[in-house]
Amino acid sequence: ELRRSTREHLRMGCDWIKTSASGGGGTSDEEPSVRNMTQDELDAIVDEAHAFLKPVAVHCFTPESHRMCVKAGVDTIEHIVFTDDDTVQMIKDAGIPVIPTLSHRTDHAIGIRRRMGTNENVLKKMKKIQPYTFESFKKFHQAGIKIAMGTDTGYDPEMGSSAGELEIYVNLGMTPMEALQTATKNAAEALK
Repeated sequence: ELRRSTREHLRMGCDWIKTSASGGGGTSDEEPSVRNMTQDELDAIVDEAHAFLKPVAVHCFTPESHRMCVKAGVDTIEHIVFTDDDTVQMIKDAGIPVIPTLSHRTDHAIGIRRRMGTNENVLKKMKKIQPYTFESFKKFHQAGIKIAMGTDTGYDPEMGSSAGELEIYVNLGMTPMEALQTATKNAAEALK
């Protein structure tokens, strides 16, 4: 079924396939630690997309989902929230770029959502995962993993305000040049 669905999306002209290997924190109904699919399912999606010469981006919040992505051979890993040292090394060895989407998890973004009436449960989840997201970013950067700037899909206050995302990267330890490269060279390479 997953192969058929992936093929249908590719035939409709999709340039990329994005799927989700773990839960998230942006709605009241999801939890970050939930596994969304099995390894076999992710393998099938990646295999089918690659058969059509299309890359695969995967939403990942957990070390387990990161390991699944490395094993499946995905093209990008989105949202580096929770991680561990073994997973960092696996991603580095595989050369898979990560797209952190940190502006989505700042106090500023949480404040905007609060003013717009977002459920308090969602705001608490976003605040709870925030420090893990920033620490994971530092680990990935210090390990020398290629980081590409990008935005999260769906509803995101001020989505596309890329300069703010780059400022966060610098505040977390990147040089200004490294931050610029995430939005230029690294992003271009991640997009192939």
